[in-house]
Amino acid sequence: MLGWHAIHGNTIESRGEKVPVPIGWIASQSVDMSVQLMRLPPTVFQVHDDYSSISVGRSIPRRDETMEQSYESWEKTYWSFALDQAIVSGPDRTGSGAREIICMQSSYLREPERASASCLLLQGKLHAEFWGKRADLDTFFAIAEGVE
Repeated sequence: MLGWHAIHGNTIESRGEKVPVPIGWIASQSVDMSVQLMRLPPTVFQVHDDYSSISVGRSIPRRDETMEQSYESWEKTYWSFALDQAIVSGPDRTGSGAREIICMQSSYLREPERASASCLLLQGKLHAEFWGKRADLDTFFAIAEGVE
């Protein structure tokens, strides 16, 4: 993982946006030009599901909606597609103006160490998705806040 940072630094750029990549994470660009980040287990001997992943990509704008209507329909979609037994919270808003972020998150009774979250960034221009260890949620939110 440190090798990735030695070659690429602490950010990855896609379509003019810079996404921070914390130490311990690796990043790549997917075919659709979204950014994929992954925190792998520290050793190859750990359980395979001990990873966390983040995706940051462009949102599909709806021309017939105001920003608030877009936020509301995104929130309803999140609630609709939440996994069975998910405990959903949000929306939570941080920042203002062009730096506004709105997020929803889920935790799971059957997997208390796992969580997921989804955020709209830069006034809905980008979306960020998280699935992984609950302990990595703060890192996800820091990455979302650091996207430029």
